[in-house]
Amino acid sequence: MTEMTPIFELLSFLVAGYETSAFTIIAALFLLGVNEEVQNRAREEIKLIFEENKNEDLNREDTNKMHYLECVINETMRMYPPIPFFGFKAESDVNIDGYTISKGENIIFPLTVIHENNDYFSNPRKFNPERFVNRNLSEFDGAFMPFGKGRRLCIGNRFSMLEMKIMLANMLHKYSWRYEGDVDDFKVKILIGATIDCAVNLTFSKLNK
Repeated sequence: MTEMTPIFELLSFLVAGYETSAFTIIAALFLLGVNEEVQNRAREEIKLIFEENKNEDLNREDTNKMHYLECVINETMRMYPPIPFFGFKAESDVNIDGYTISKGENIIFPLTVIHENNDYFSNPRKFNPERFVNRNLSEFDGAFMPFGKGRRLCIGNRFSMLEMKIMLANMLHKYSWRYEGDVDDFKVKILIGATIDCAVNLTFSKLNK
């Protein structure tokens, strides 16, 4: 680690710490608005958690119990990775399956392709959080890495998951919603990161407590 490493890590919080989470939350609201059964199952989990903590503000212990909601978030990031590409630089010459990568060469990993690998995700364009139920992410062997991998793993991955869980859990606790429009109208534009490139029309209904 150099003296600049902590500075770069802090910059990553500022640059990537809010836009990526906001993108994923909106994408999750859209997907849950289309898939009522998934939304209801996620809500049942959240309902039990709020009953246990007597409707107090959510804490870390509560978020650790949100297993299905985490699957929903993971499946959202699989289908719509907030950072669609990762770049790496080879530190030495390496040969992979007959392909030589020379030291210093840049390698781009397109998550929009990797996350749709049929060897790991059957029917990859179907929103199916069940893929992640009772699964360790290491089982996907690099086929799922929305926060990067190895030494380039995003320093804010736990913080990001925490804020997304809290936001979505509170939405599920207070509201139900549905997406108004054609599913094919949901568009994503890829710049440095992914951004929503359309109006996301959702109709919310307040839940009776």
